[in-house]
Amino acid sequence: VLDAALKSDLGFKHILWVYSGRRGVHCWVCDRRARMMNDEVRSAVAAYLQVYKGTEAGRARLTGNLGHPSVKRCLRETLRPLWPTVIDEQQMLERSESIEKALALIPDEDVASALRDRWSRGSKKSSDRWQELESAVTRAASSKKGLDAIKLRECPNVIILSMLYPRLDVEVSKHMNHLLKAPFCVHPKTGRVCVPIVDAQSFKPQNAPTLLGLLRQEITLDEHVSRFLEDFVHPMLADEAGEMEVDAPAAPTTPGGASW
Repeated sequence: VLDAALKSDLGFKHILWVYSGRRGVHCWVCDRRARMMNDEVRSAVAAYLQVYKGTEAGRARLTGNLGHPSVKRCLRETLRPLWPTVIDEQQMLERSESIEKALALIPDEDVASALRDRWSRGSKKSSDRWQELESAVTRAASSKKGLDAIKLRECPNVIILSMLYPRLDVEVSKHMNHLLKAPFCVHPKTGRVCVPIVDAQSFKPQNAPTLLGLLRQEITLDEHVSRFLEDFVHPMLADEAGEMEVDAPAAPTTPGGASW
């Protein structure tokens, strides 16, 4: 989601995703123009990427226009296709806490109450309950007009965004003086190494290299370092060299045309 927005919407190229060592992921955007951004521009980029803003009175708070092309793309290409698998794997509509979070985002209390009552008497899997939810809000929207109908039609996407859209640490992103963990450092609590993530689909935090494994010489970081250099560092340095050549001033010449 964020990788597509950074590349397609903002035109960045040299992006490195690094495991935090615990539950999060760090994104290093190392294009030259990104490194030159001041705090104001960084704040604008972070605000553009931020959709989820936490909860208020038990409900998720989303920002921006859900019809924005970037949001529509992430729903269409990533979140919607991923949703049926995720809700069953994590039993999102089978645990009371997550059920209430989803129902709280339905703008029609009658619809939410009917679903709550139905689900309390059955044991269907989450994907089946999701189909029931979408059908219920679609029927309710057909009998409404104006803003009420729009809110009901948008409701499924609001639920998906509130549960799947990445949570951003905006304060870290917008201040140049904020300390960041460098790739390959070790998380002090888990002992896991903050390795670059090459394939997000196959990466599993529990399988990340650990400091203990390195000390016992049971594992090495050779493959991780090699991929880091080949896929990120070398291409970035090559582009940097090209940009420096373009920006370099022309060599001064004498009136006769000879270079100094």
